[in-house]
Amino acid sequence: MSVASTFDKQSRLAASFFWDKNRKGAGLASIEHFPSTLARQLAMFNPEYESLLVSRLRQLKGALGSALEKQMRAWIIDPMHKLLSLGEERIIIILDGLDECGTQEELTSLMKLVLILDELPAAFAVLVSCRPESSVVSAWVRARARGLVIPSEDVDIVAEEENFHTIHRMVEEGLRDCIDNSSWKPSKEEVDAFVSACRGLPIIASIRVRDVCLQTHRGATLQSEFEYFRDLTDAPADVNLEYLRVLRRAYMVGSFAVRKHIAEKYRHVVAIINAAFEPLSVFFISQLSGIAEGEVLAILEPIRSIVDLSSRSGLERFSEDPPDSSSQEMQGVKFYHATMKEFITGDSIGNENDAVFFIRDANKYFIGLPLLQFFNNSCERDVFGEPVILPLGDKQTWEDFWERKRHLPHHLRYTRQYLLEHLDPSQLFAQESNLQNEFNTFLTRNLVTFMHLVPLHEQRKLGFPDGFHEFKNRHSFKLLGEAQNKQWVDYSSQRSHSYISSPTPWDLHRSTLPFTPSSSPFHKLYGHLSDPVRIFTISGDFSGHRIPLSEDLLDARMGMEAKLPNLLKKANSYGRRVEVDYDAQFNDPDVRNGIVTCAALSFDGHHIGLGIGSGVIELADIDLQRTISRFHLYPPNHPIWIEFVHGNHRVAAEDNEGNVTILSHDMASVNLGTLPNNRLPAVTRVSDNGLFIIRVPWNTDNS
Repeated sequence: MSVASTFDKQSRLAASFFWDKNRKGAGLASIEHFPSTLARQLAMFNPEYESLLVSRLRQLKGALGSALEKQMRAWIIDPMHKLLSLGEERIIIILDGLDECGTQEELTSLMKLVLILDELPAAFAVLVSCRPESSVVSAWVRARARGLVIPSEDVDIVAEEENFHTIHRMVEEGLRDCIDNSSWKPSKEEVDAFVSACRGLPIIASIRVRDVCLQTHRGATLQSEFEYFRDLTDAPADVNLEYLRVLRRAYMVGSFAVRKHIAEKYRHVVAIINAAFEPLSVFFISQLSGIAEGEVLAILEPIRSIVDLSSRSGLERFSEDPPDSSSQEMQGVKFYHATMKEFITGDSIGNENDAVFFIRDANKYFIGLPLLQFFNNSCERDVFGEPVILPLGDKQTWEDFWERKRHLPHHLRYTRQYLLEHLDPSQLFAQESNLQNEFNTFLTRNLVTFMHLVPLHEQRKLGFPDGFHEFKNRHSFKLLGEAQNKQWVDYSSQRSHSYISSPTPWDLHRSTLPFTPSSSPFHKLYGHLSDPVRIFTISGDFSGHRIPLSEDLLDARMGMEAKLPNLLKKANSYGRRVEVDYDAQFNDPDVRNGIVTCAALSFDGHHIGLGIGSGVIELADIDLQRTISRFHLYPPNHPIWIEFVHGNHRVAAEDNEGNVTILSHDMASVNLGTLPNNRLPAVTRVSDNGLFIIRVPWNTDNS
């Protein structure tokens, strides 16, 4: 970070990426966003590159898909070689914490992407910082064997004198206030001894500096602390043994085991901190553990040299509108160093009394059940303030909820965002487990609330955590999957080839639930929450009425469906994918004659008019499920809109040539003449008494 800041001030830092596996969901623990992030930063650094990149993206139009190595070359390497000038000074790219990138397989893939950066112009220098994982070391070895020159330095064996000087400064600066406020002053030899006892490891030095400050604030003297570290038996030789020293000093008296009630509280509190993807507040840890806030603080206070109680909760830190929360809610608890999580979840060290400090929870499932219980209880207490009065499809009804959702405190937003990530699928779908019983309550009573609270940054993120798909045949999985699919309703526009999607709760109740088949598990549980609208269909299983079709139209549909598979297809406008040629299909009479081109519902909702591509218009009684009238437009062009006028047996229609006709079963058709038309159908409205039609053509110059 220091090096990056220095180069940034010199306007030489072109891009940087810092991996962090403790911030799951932020894209910092995988390689998925690595090429795009570098490309974006480079574009902000160099306007000429930005122009080349935009041109390249327009040319590719998403053809690369998820092939990350191809993305690196297409988005970064190729445009950079086309730049006219990169200046005389070296341009820096910094990559830090490669070892924090997910699994060993992902790290191996990442090293391939990093080595591609060697193909950048000579003006670039790439600084890489990480622990010497086997995947990293072997990648450097193979690269050097191919002739690449990769200067590197192992900071663990950096010059002893330089390392001593660094730690000396850390100790002097960190203990300055303690020394100033103490009547006893350490000599130079005593400070040197303190520094030497840190074993040349800055992380141990930072822990001990905090430990001294903590103990002196709790009544110990500075002199006694220096003597404590000077006289340590079995002095820690590495970071893990230093962590064990801190825990023993905090919770053990002499060589005795940790008292049972202290051990239980420690394991609950520390396991929650370890499992959390974001720093959680003391309040939230208390809620999940069932331990009073004061007792949570009492457990953490003795280990404040390794646990940070001063950080802000992650979701508060990155929120545009942080909630008006108490300081305790804003205060997040986390370990100072990521190595602490690795220590407590790793193999036990020390003696049998030390085993209590180690927690096996690599998948972070420990807080799954309490988090699920917390969410269900929050729903029971109406914490989220959802509307309960129908109709729920009214946007105004949700205004207060929508505003409240934007300002939810961190613990509620964290619960919604990470709930599924913390659930162990092997227990979730097991028979009669506590987790499954609580999950059934969640599915049958609170699933819609869960959908309403979808975070903005997750609106396009569909999918399930690892392990869920192994149980895809379970009823509960299918119900959850159906709910997830309904979080987004896509309305495709044939004209613009774009999609308008909406995650809003009013759309769920008005546009999604009513169209859910009555036989689906989701509709059986939550169908009663849909708006009181009637849905009609010519096929399918919905909670409404079926629209009857005449024998002629049924025959036409069968003919259309038989011919469709044999019609020609065409390459799309980019020449890369074969698509259905809808224009060619519609121009085929056998196909067009089986297509409903427009429809209208009568004012009372009991009759429907269907316009067919053959120029036929059918009127049907929905309740009696039979066709009552059948008209033919003349000339036999396909209708583009139908409106009921003056009753349920008379309609007005316009064909694609602009001919407007009044049709009724008890009178001859009346052609009102031809009106101006264009490729887009006009917008129409009918007066309440059915005697007037307002027709507004589209403005072809302005969409």
